[in-house]
Amino acid sequence: MRALLIVSIMMCFPLFCGCASSRMPRLGVYNATDTPVSDVVVRHENTALLAAPALGARAGAEPKPVALALPATITMEWTDSDGTRVNRTVPLEPPAARGRGRVRIGLQIQPTNAVKAFVTQRSGREGSAVPWGYEPGFDGAVSIPGLAPE
Repeated sequence: MRALLIVSIMMCFPLFCGCASSRMPRLGVYNATDTPVSDVVVRHENTALLAAPALGARAGAEPKPVALALPATITMEWTDSDGTRVNRTVPLEPPAARGRGRVRIGLQIQPTNAVKAFVTQRSGREGSAVPWGYEPGFDGAVSIPGLAPE
């Protein structure tokens, strides 16, 4: 009987862990410039949340779950193609629709070395690194020619 209980708990453990991590905000970064950047680090209060050794031109990193509530600000650091270390702190606005869906934070490096932040809330399961759920102002958002409002 005891062995059956232990096996049952071991089988359910991944399910419980997966459910907990699915509610954590997901953090993704995107390079909207025409040149690659390197040593990308996203921090909150001196804690590194995401690191990417390099991002190609107009490329992004796979969104990762982060173990914190939505912070008021977040800091992003990177080295641009000229070798200059850039450090930007941006405010994060909570999503307009408050629900039970997963919060997704997108940070986009602009050609002017500014950072544009997008916070969205999704319901359901994410199965793609493509930013389908971002608003059209996000340069990495999917658009189909001829269907976008002009």
